Amino acid sequence: MKVPAPKFRVYIPLIVFSFIIFLVSLHDGIMSYMAPVIIEERLKDPFLVGLILATSSLFGMFFDFIVAKFFAFKNYVFFMIWTLIFAISFPLIFLFLPRDLIPFIFAMIVWSVYYELRSYSKFDFVHKFLPVQKNTEAWAIMTIFQSAAYMLGPAVTVYLLAKNTNLPLHTSLVITSISIFLFFFFIATYGRSHAKEAAGGEKPKSIWKEIKILKILTKRIWILVVFGFTTTLLDVAFWTTGVLYAEKLRAESKFGGLFLVLYCLPTLFIGWVVPHIYKPLGKKKTSFIAGIIAGIGLVVIGVSHNIYLILTIVFFTAMVFDVANILLFAVFEDYVTRLDETGNDLVSIGQFSGNLAYTVGPILLGLIVKFFGFGMSFVFTGIVLSLSAIFGLLTVPKKIKMPHKELGRVLRSRI
Repeated sequence: MKVPAPKFRVYIPLIVFSFIIFLVSLHDGIMSYMAPVIIEERLKDPFLVGLILATSSLFGMFFDFIVAKFFAFKNYVFFMIWTLIFAISFPLIFLFLPRDLIPFIFAMIVWSVYYELRSYSKFDFVHKFLPVQKNTEAWAIMTIFQSAAYMLGPAVTVYLLAKNTNLPLHTSLVITSISIFLFFFFIATYGRSHAKEAAGGEKPKSIWKEIKILKILTKRIWILVVFGFTTTLLDVAFWTTGVLYAEKLRAESKFGGLFLVLYCLPTLFIGWVVPHIYKPLGKKKTSFIAGIIAGIGLVVIGVSHNIYLILTIVFFTAMVFDVANILLFAVFEDYVTRLDETGNDLVSIGQFSGNLAYTVGPILLGLIVKFFGFGMSFVFTGIVLSLSAIFGLLTVPKKIKMPHKELGRVLRSRI
């Protein structure tokens, strides 16, 4: 009688890969703090700094199309190797190139490339290594590792900056180097059969064929894309105007500094809960309901003036936001699994939506803060998020069928 392998063994590659994601994200957390500091120190112009940082998301939207057209058949090995190459290049630019406008823009492009490639590698890894029933658990675990890194990154950077201004850049290089060695160990141990696929691949699709494929897929899941845009807008609200609002709260109360800490904290534990709460309603409905509640929470934050109520609602809003986000990623993963050769096209659509939110969001929310105050930026974001979630809850069918026949006709066509 054959003894079945322990269930935990299925998760070992996921844990190792998630730790690699943790290291890459820790590097990114350090560089996300350092890049604006270095650029502001050199240019002395906050508006110009904002424009330079925005080029990262702008290029990201263009790069998503490039990946969909030329690299649609590549797997997680290809994406992660290039993620690590571009990641280690990011601090090297600040260390060895002149700190001036053109090198800064070049750095933003490099930042955008590895940030996008990391997401493609995560989607394909889950598709290759885990059964579809484990998609939610996989994304929950990866989110925990990634979020822990982003909580740790700024704290590490502040500590290192106090010792030497370039020490965070050198630390980032060391962390990325460790992740490179660990990833090649991972390939040698777990990924040999998948590594071969990265060297192959099909002929890139024509531009018109790619546009048709993206149009077909977007038409089928556009409500989820809009919802993804609004959930990302919530994240933008906290990490742009929210940072300034946190400073305002900190000036009013010693507890104000907890604003962003409480926003980040739930990601460390909510991932363990999500796989157990969506089954009665399904992933999409649970995600939409969580989105509605998160939107209401933002409105309460915007109209409240009590520091203790604000901090309590921030923590609660972050929890339901994480639920909505993890389940939305899991839903996209389900569709990626079903689409096979056009799966990366679907990832590109989701990535484009997020980049658009990070491009438009800071400008839009900044204008709202300028004319109406911090509170209204949260109220606006909350209303938009709730409306998109309500619309999705009322209109999205229980099962969204992927257009296999239509996609097949486009792929077989001569255009």
